[in-house]
Amino acid sequence: MILWILPLLILIIIMPFIATIYCCFCCWRCNKSCAPCNKPSHTKRLIYSLLLFFLIPGLLLGFTIAMLSHKQMSRNVGYTIERMQRGSKDTCAFLKDVSLHLHHLLIKNMRIIIFYWILPILLMEMQSQNWRKYWGICPRR
Repeated sequence: MILWILPLLILIIIMPFIATIYCCFCCWRCNKSCAPCNKPSHTKRLIYSLLLFFLIPGLLLGFTIAMLSHKQMSRNVGYTIERMQRGSKDTCAFLKDVSLHLHHLLIKNMRIIIFYWILPILLMEMQSQNWRKYWGICPRR
C-alpha cells in the first residue's frame, strides 16, 4: 500500500518546486539582465520543459480520478443512508411484532390458562372441602 503512495507523495512535493524553478529561471522574463539569463542553457530549459510536460498530464489524470472517486463516494453515502433508514424501519416493525406476540402469549394465553384450567380446578377443590387440608388451613371449632 505504501509503495504506490510514496511516489505520489514525492511528486506532490516536488512539482511546485520544479514549476517555480522553470518559471523563474528558464522563461527569460527578466529581459536577460540576470545571471541565469545571460548564459544560454537550452539543455536545462529542455529538461525542465520535458519534466513538466510529463508531470502535468499526471496531475490532470490524478485530479480526474479524484473527482470521479468523490462522485462515486457521495453516491454510495446516499445509498448507505437510505439503506440504514430502511433497515431501521424494518427493525422497528420486527420489534413491534415481537412485542405483540409476547403480549398475546403472556397476557391473553395466561388469562385463558388461568380462567379455563386453573380456576376450575381450584373451585372444585374448594367445593370438596379438601382445600383446607391442601393449603394447610385448619377449620376453627
